[in-house]
Amino acid sequence: MKIGLISYGSAVNRYDIAQEYLNQTCQWLNNDTGYDIISIQKIVMNDEANRAAIAYLKQEGIQLLIIQLGTFAQGNMMIDLVMGLGEIPLFVWGFNDPIVESHPTIPLNSLTGMMMMTSYLYKLGRKYSFGYGDFGDKTVCSQVLDMARAVDVKEQLRRSRYAIVGSRVPGFYGCMVDELRFRKELGPEIVYYSLASMLHAAKKQDPRKVEARMNELAENYSVAVNPDMLEKNIRIEFALKEYAERECINALTLKCWPELQELYHCAGCAALSELNEYGITAGCEGDIQGLTAMDILRKMSNKTVFFADLVGMTKSGGLKAWHCGFGPRSLADDPRKVRYIEQATMRNGLGTGVQYDMREGVVTLCGFSEQKDSYKLLVAVGQSEKTDRKVLGVQTDIRWKHSTKELIYTAAEQGFGQHYALVHEDLRRPLREFAKWTGMECVEL
Repeated sequence: MKIGLISYGSAVNRYDIAQEYLNQTCQWLNNDTGYDIISIQKIVMNDEANRAAIAYLKQEGIQLLIIQLGTFAQGNMMIDLVMGLGEIPLFVWGFNDPIVESHPTIPLNSLTGMMMMTSYLYKLGRKYSFGYGDFGDKTVCSQVLDMARAVDVKEQLRRSRYAIVGSRVPGFYGCMVDELRFRKELGPEIVYYSLASMLHAAKKQDPRKVEARMNELAENYSVAVNPDMLEKNIRIEFALKEYAERECINALTLKCWPELQELYHCAGCAALSELNEYGITAGCEGDIQGLTAMDILRKMSNKTVFFADLVGMTKSGGLKAWHCGFGPRSLADDPRKVRYIEQATMRNGLGTGVQYDMREGVVTLCGFSEQKDSYKLLVAVGQSEKTDRKVLGVQTDIRWKHSTKELIYTAAEQGFGQHYALVHEDLRRPLREFAKWTGMECVEL
């Protein structure tokens, strides 16, 4: 992603200080963010320099612009910038004035400039984010990075392709989206891959590669399942991985019942678990809304994500998040305890699932919902802790700062449905920014 950086100033203020701030900001962004930084190297102090800067930033095709009010500056230059670059996300950055004993008045007057610019943006109906503090203030630097992550995810979604393998499962009406609206407002293209094609590809997999994979799993994990069931899951895993790579699929969701059981005498849990380990966001039950929540968290964190039902309250008053066997192995509290077992819900020899308790730590829960007039995100942050009981499948118990019932009631009252994504990181602030820049409503607890 290309991030533009510009700083405004005035000859009557200490623009030399502002120039040093600009230089250090550029160095920090280049060294620590991994983004392509397009910087206007000198403080902009007149209309001619402003016109040249606007033309350059426009030519470079920046996707986010950081505007530093290095000092107070001419208001017309700010308006020219906004009008010249169009609807680009803007971060306005103001600085607390340093004390300069040799300077008889306010050296920067940056805050006044920031307040003026934000008022212009507000009256123009433009969305913006902003930060204010001493130069190098970690809170403001975090705000910059949060916005960058949010806009980056927005841009990545524009280039994404989601696949529904089969369709949704029976009765899960809330899983689907209006595909044209979804593509227009969020970006991902939704394509379909038939279960018949997937099973045909699964049956054609090289038996030597399948056997090698079975041996690899048996050597590293406890495999307590019929070898025929494990083989079928590996064949599905390979078939879906090949399809995703061939068709440039970023994320997919599988109609995992009832046809897989009827036609292949199998369940897809272990296959989906492995796809997530490969970096292909994979969900189950044909739920495109749940998959979207997963993919947003994956893109924002670059971490493996868990897809869960919220199944009840724990003994300590927390919330138990669970699913029947496709949690990615890397999320286990102890990789040595990961087991491949008979699928937890179907049982009766119908497929392979993964069994473990999730590792402890800070987690973000995210729900995505298509509403009548908008998309919504539900966001809550808690602490994953030791589970209160043994159950088949993958589980984690989460303790919240707010009450568990408040979370349940909010999700139920606002129609978020049964599926949620979890990741081991506090993503409240970047998700808040993401909602702003994609026009969503963020319901935050």
